[in-house]
Amino acid sequence: ATSGIHRRNCSAGLFDSLFLPMATDLSTLAAPPSPCDSPCRPSSSSLTRHAKHVDAQETPVPASPMFTRASQVPRHLHDPHHDSRRPIFHPQSARGWSSDPCGPIFYKGRYHLFYQHLRSSCQWYWGICWDHLVSDDLVHWKNLPPALIPTPGWYDADGCFSGTVEFDPELGVPVIMYTGVYLKANKEAVAAHGLPPPGHDPGTRFVERQLAAVPADPEDPDLTVWCKLPEPVMYPAPKGVSCWRDPFCVQRPAAAGGSGDEWVVGLASGVKGVGGAVLRFKSKHFTYGWQFDGFLAAGDNQTLGLRGNDWECPILSRLPRIAAPPSTLNCSSNSASKRAEPLSKQQLADNAAAAAAAAMLMPSASQQLPPLPSKHRRGMGSMSSWPSSASLLGVAFYPAG
Repeated sequence: ATSGIHRRNCSAGLFDSLFLPMATDLSTLAAPPSPCDSPCRPSSSSLTRHAKHVDAQETPVPASPMFTRASQVPRHLHDPHHDSRRPIFHPQSARGWSSDPCGPIFYKGRYHLFYQHLRSSCQWYWGICWDHLVSDDLVHWKNLPPALIPTPGWYDADGCFSGTVEFDPELGVPVIMYTGVYLKANKEAVAAHGLPPPGHDPGTRFVERQLAAVPADPEDPDLTVWCKLPEPVMYPAPKGVSCWRDPFCVQRPAAAGGSGDEWVVGLASGVKGVGGAVLRFKSKHFTYGWQFDGFLAAGDNQTLGLRGNDWECPILSRLPRIAAPPSTLNCSSNSASKRAEPLSKQQLADNAAAAAAAAMLMPSASQQLPPLPSKHRRGMGSMSSWPSSASLLGVAFYPAG
């Protein structure tokens, strides 16, 4: 009846099965805010020129008889207390299609998690949004109104695809970078924004642009309302690619807490007739000035024995350097004795190196999260017995048991 962010049934992105093992209270779903009478404007004067109205109501999804509508599912199945198959320790939407968690950030004392969501269908379809969860402790989550929904006739008229969220020191606020799409059959959007220039059309039935949005009120710790920047931050696509979407930041400048001298973003893509790829773009500024800078990675279908042109949802995560793979304990093949053979000096050295590398993964004292309140220290293998550690999603969490 419901599709959680712990499960994904569409194309094989790298976000699959990579989720926060946390309890959640989603018995109620926040209603969308009332429509604004005027365009949203950030409170900071430096952001006013970027503001664009975000529609408060979700764009209707075209009807299709092959889909099972969430509205057709008995109401009691949407209640997490009456759904025996609903996960307890994972954030999940109350209804509809959910996938691709993205853009986890910590801002003004709150943890934010965004994900792809479609309330009007239990299967993926056009009109996908960015839904928004917020938490004080990574255990109890609150649903907020969608952060991004398609704007009719605009660059994202038929979907707000996956992306990333970064704190931009130039603007002084978090910025969402995402892929907006409109179908080539959408006459209103095509009339307003046209089709890709010759040579830069990947050949899909929709047009992709990389867009951005900023908070309407940077002082709001919940970041409830977002305003879309009026123009794309990247367009058009490089020549010869099969798609370009799902931006993910792989390097930050020093001013943004990174170690580089510029921003670097990877985009899911592919080379026509060859295989999947991750495009590399770089810029001194997060919201403009992006330039194509080759490939972060590329695959050859013929060599790998794969089919299809596209990769999706790239993630690049830092791992420790290990001189050699750690050796495993060698056990005697004599089933009668079942006695372990002693490790050699080289195996002991390898295991010591692996242990040292694992220790490098633990955050320093300055990076540790504050301890959980005592009311959350419960369950198998009490959470209080585990130090905090950084997940591959980029948000620190407390493993449960």
